[in-house]
Amino acid sequence: RPPPRRQSTAEDPARARLRKAAAALQLSAAPRGRLPCREAERSEVEAFILEALRAPGGDGRTLYVAGMPGTGKTATVREVVGALRTKA
Repeated sequence: RPPPRRQSTAEDPARARLRKAAAALQLSAAPRGRLPCREAERSEVEAFILEALRAPGGDGRTLYVAGMPGTGKTATVREVVGALRTKA
């Protein structure tokens, strides 16, 4: 019978990288205010929302935002909506 394995107190490097990446992808990790390098996307989202708000009855429009995980889709939309709410 083999001896019981001792648990190491040091974290496996691969597990540490995975944990760090997962933490960076959380919404809470998004920078406050405007996201860097997202000016064009922010402008498009804002223009769409403003146009939809001006349309009679909202016009039933839908905005579809797609992209790789962790690229700022949700954070960008939330930032735009938050900014428009403070202007209202």
